[in-house]
Amino acid sequence: MRTVPVIVHELEYYEAIARQTEAANPPGLADEFTSWVRNG
Repeated sequence: MRTVPVIVHELEYYEAIARQTEAANPPGLADEFTSWVRNG
């Protein structure tokens, strides 16, 4: 079985979206996405 992250999204990505995505997933699962949101 493979774990797939839940990604919270809107038309634009910003810090609140990164925090919500982190809260919706086990620790570390969405790190690549949240890093992209925060650092471009």
